[in-house]
Amino acid sequence: MDYIKVVNWGRFQQYKDRNPPWIKLHTSLLDDYEFQRLPGEAKWQLLLLWLIAARQDNRIPDDAEWLASLFHVFPGDLEIGLLVDRGWLERGVTTGEMVPETHPEQFPDWASRHVSGPT
Repeated sequence: MDYIKVVNWGRFQQYKDRNPPWIKLHTSLLDDYEFQRLPGEAKWQLLLLWLIAARQDNRIPDDAEWLASLFHVFPGDLEIGLLVDRGWLERGVTTGEMVPETHPEQFPDWASRHVSGPT
C-alpha cells in the first residue's frame, strides 16, 4: 500500500505516543504565505490530514475513497494533489519504507510543554 506523509511533521508535533488526543497548531500559520495561498477546501483538508497523521504515525493511506469518506466529500474533490504540489505532503511512501522524521530537539526555538522528571 502507498502512503502519504505530512512534510516536517516531527518539527511541529513532538507528542511521542501514537494516537495522541491533540495536535499542535501554531498561530504562526496565520502568517504563513504558502498556507494563505491555499484554497479554502485545501486548508480544511490539510488540517484534517494533520489529525489523521497524528493517529497514523504520519503514514496516511493513499486511498482516495477512504479519505473522501472521512472528509465527507467526493473523491474528485480531494485536494491531495495540490497539497503535494505545494510541498505540504509527500506521496509514494510504501509499506516497507522507514519514514525519516525531524525531531523537536533539532529546533530549540520552538517552545515545549515537555516536563522532565528529576535527574
